[in-house]
Amino acid sequence: MSKDGGLEVSRSAIKAARQDLEDVLELLAPGAAKRDVTPTAFPAGSAVQRLRDTPDALGGSWPAAVGIWSSLNNAATGVETAYVGISTTLEGAVIRLGQVLRNLDSAEVAAADRARRIDT
Repeated sequence: MSKDGGLEVSRSAIKAARQDLEDVLELLAPGAAKRDVTPTAFPAGSAVQRLRDTPDALGGSWPAAVGIWSSLNNAATGVETAYVGISTTLEGAVIRLGQVLRNLDSAEVAAADRARRIDT
């Protein structure tokens, strides 16, 4: 256990939190937890991506159709930006919790070494 500002945190609690965040990241973007893919809300070939790539699919080039396509494109861009931001934040949290575990291991090894040197 480690104390930080009066709060005790166990290694198992840190590992569980890291695993939970990896699970959520994997649900959002399969493969992202293992850094195999770049998270994307609308993969190539999805209905939203096809509509974005084909403005004429929404009725041609008359003003209302162009407005609808523009609104769709703006909404999709907003969703994609938020999605990537959430995925990136989760990935960062997973990486930082991994670093916390490595730091705890290093601190314990250093403390054990120091104790051995004092005892001898």
